[in-house]
Amino acid sequence: MTEQLEQESFAPLAPHSRDAEQAALSAFLQNPDLLQHAIGILQPEHFYTQAHGLIYKAMTDCFEQQAPIEPVAVSDALRRSGSLEAAGGSGYVWDLAIGSNPTVSIINRESLLYWVNILIDDAKRREMITACHEMIDSAHDRNQRTYLEQAENLLFWVNEAFPDISKPVNHNIIGSAMALLRAEANAPGGITGLSTGFSSLDRITHGFQPFQLITVSARPGGGKSAFALNVAVHVVLQEKKPVLYISLEMTSDELMKRVIKQVANSENNMSQFEAAEQTLQAHSHHFLFEDAAGLTLAAIQSRILKARKAHPDLGLIVVDHIGLIASDPKASKNQPRAYEIQQITSRFKVLAKTVGVPILQLAQMNRAIEGRQDKNKPQLSDLRDSGSIEMDSDIVLFTHIERDDDRRPTGAATLTLAKQRDGVQAEIPLLFIPHLTRFKEKPSYLK
Repeated sequence: MTEQLEQESFAPLAPHSRDAEQAALSAFLQNPDLLQHAIGILQPEHFYTQAHGLIYKAMTDCFEQQAPIEPVAVSDALRRSGSLEAAGGSGYVWDLAIGSNPTVSIINRESLLYWVNILIDDAKRREMITACHEMIDSAHDRNQRTYLEQAENLLFWVNEAFPDISKPVNHNIIGSAMALLRAEANAPGGITGLSTGFSSLDRITHGFQPFQLITVSARPGGGKSAFALNVAVHVVLQEKKPVLYISLEMTSDELMKRVIKQVANSENNMSQFEAAEQTLQAHSHHFLFEDAAGLTLAAIQSRILKARKAHPDLGLIVVDHIGLIASDPKASKNQPRAYEIQQITSRFKVLAKTVGVPILQLAQMNRAIEGRQDKNKPQLSDLRDSGSIEMDSDIVLFTHIERDDDRRPTGAATLTLAKQRDGVQAEIPLLFIPHLTRFKEKPSYLK
């Protein structure tokens, strides 16, 4: 029994607390109501001892099946999964229920979370040790050219892989929600987030919030890059905040040419270009353009983390577009592209919350819209490659530019707010100025 329980999956002396693990399991068996406070925070892999992880997994299985959390039911769950012997047998489960460590006592939620915090912190330290070994191996490999990016990503994901239970147990969620509602009510124009420069959109969304993942999608030539750049220019010049614009399609020079034309409000007037240059030079340190083609998700994440560190007041992150993000060379070649897109969008969602900056990701539409009778009405199902784009996005916007029979823009355009996690949907009519690649709101629509 003892030898079996001492067979750990990590190297000797890895951070762990046997007392904390036994205390938590004993608490669940003695007071099953405590388990609901741990599920979603504590995971089986957070246990250092394999037997303890198996027992905790059996407890969560019982909880999900609404079975009692007591020795007989837990032992039966272990038996059904074929792991009773590896968990130390039903006798060890009964020992935990009785309380095999009399020096440890858990009688309430507060003391339970104290021990759970120890388990998670130890698991995080073990993961950090593993990550450091991987970084050392990568640094020794002279064929590995992206070892610094790999190191940054490893450290980031070690930090993100573990839940934060640092909030006080009596955290007042109702009070926090009321504070947000008061902020919306008292904010000028109701805008509590980042203004986009489109008044109607700001009024409906309250601005882009720091934790949000926003998707902008369109058919080819539908104006998604133009819209994103319009927002970026507004954030830099009017909100006075830096913008990281990662373009996997256009070069920085091409992007800045568009910016100059927009600010100059001219297609070919050199004197107006020079005046625009003077305006832009005063804000040049806020235009953070990255234009490397073929970037992987890890490389993009590295650039985002570096920009956030260098610019604490970073206002917006734009990725143009996710369909051009290169596959991870270490990933399985058999994975479909939809799976890769799912990984990208879920990573961006976490990044937005972590760095506290809204991320605007651009995405292509699939070709299904071409076969529909009403081609001007994009739907969420038109998002290309993966339904995870819709699922992970807090806001989904579609841009559409009206064209005549010769495919020339007519000047009319539409911005469709197809999804807003905390609000309504809407269609906002716009004007599109082709030679400036610029959208403007119709004056008649402004209220």
